[in-house]
Amino acid sequence: MWKVFGVPENIIESGEIWEKQIIELSSRKKGRPRFLKMMEEAEVSYWFNAIEEIHVFYIELPEKFGSDDVEFMRDFIIKVIKGSNEPVISLLDDPQKYTVIITSETENDVYRGMNK
Repeated sequence: MWKVFGVPENIIESGEIWEKQIIELSSRKKGRPRFLKMMEEAEVSYWFNAIEEIHVFYIELPEKFGSDDVEFMRDFIIKVIKGSNEPVISLLDDPQKYTVIITSETENDVYRGMNK
């Protein structure tokens, strides 16, 4: 059975549960109001890289957030993860490899509008 921070889940729901749990686990952390405001505006996605067997949690912030905001979020999430007694993601209670990617840069689609 898959678990995210100890919560049983269907692998498809990993991103949603990760987001909910990271917010819940942040309840006693300094800087939480800033973190919550950023998470309200963030788009959280989840992928599984089957070749490298690594789970990817991707946080895309609006472009108005700069590098200081991204660094704050990185440091905050690291504190939350280190403060948890459960692995970020596990299968049959075996911790899995994962990464968290945070960005506020939007990639330009160079192909958009070429067929007009």
